[in-house]
Amino acid sequence: GRPVRIARRERKESHRIVEDCMLAANEAVAAYFQERGLPSVYRFHGEPDPDKLSAFAELARAHGFTVPGKGEPTSRELNLFMRGLVGHPGQRALNQLLLRSMMQAVYSPDQIGHYGLGAEEYLHFTSPIRRYPDLLVHRLLRGHWERAKRKRAERELEKELDELRRMAEHSSERERAAMKCEREVNALYACILMEDRVG
Repeated sequence: GRPVRIARRERKESHRIVEDCMLAANEAVAAYFQERGLPSVYRFHGEPDPDKLSAFAELARAHGFTVPGKGEPTSRELNLFMRGLVGHPGQRALNQLLLRSMMQAVYSPDQIGHYGLGAEEYLHFTSPIRRYPDLLVHRLLRGHWERAKRKRAERELEKELDELRRMAEHSSERERAAMKCEREVNALYACILMEDRVG
């Protein structure tokens, strides 16, 4: 039950391919809901905090880099910039600072977009066995298909939207709690691993 080492998780080309397919599926399902005006739970990621982004650009300059884009760079420009840092000694620090400048992604029935991915329409659909919002989207999709072309009353839609808002907020809060727990467990096991190496 004791940790024996801390290792970087290997990321292979196959992982990237699966990831790209999942992102494409999530965008396609979000577009499906949008085109039909159906209520759903989207993954919303707002634009970064301008002050924190400015601090990131300053640190990048100190390392000899210039952050692209005039004023506030687009998510695509930032992604390309970060890819160019691979293997650089300052990569980890710059990556952490960039992540801290980003708004936290949340679940919402309002379709606003995903800054980090540069996607106008995005939701979570591909992991219904481990994330509740994905399962929720599957159920909404199934419900839509079962209704076929039956028009729904405005009152019924409003009630569903209120319920989706409540579930989206709860899912966002539980996600933050799970991430905090994961960080604490990782820190605990890192301490256990290092306790006999003090000094």
